[in-house]
Amino acid sequence: GIEAAFNFASPANKEATGPLAKFRTLFDTPQYGPMIDHQGATYSAPNIEDGVAQVGVILTSEEGTRVGYMFQLSRQATPPHEGCWMTDAVQRVPVPEGEGAEI
Repeated sequence: GIEAAFNFASPANKEATGPLAKFRTLFDTPQYGPMIDHQGATYSAPNIEDGVAQVGVILTSEEGTRVGYMFQLSRQATPPHEGCWMTDAVQRVPVPEGEGAEI
């Protein structure tokens, strides 16, 4: 799971988060810990503008709470990932009230 997420991180994101060993420590924090062993997820439709996409994700944590994240991705312009969408940033965001609500 964590290694797969690291593999989808953009080169710029990897520069900011460091090598895989450092990246793993992000998931020991309250901000990103709910991503581990979550029970389910819902996704918003991507909002794409000028080669940047934002996708809202609501996870149901292992404890049953709903946790929101906004993923920002960019389409890579250079090899070896040319044309691929890769994650630039993930930010925890509030979850809207109501069943079926999206971020």
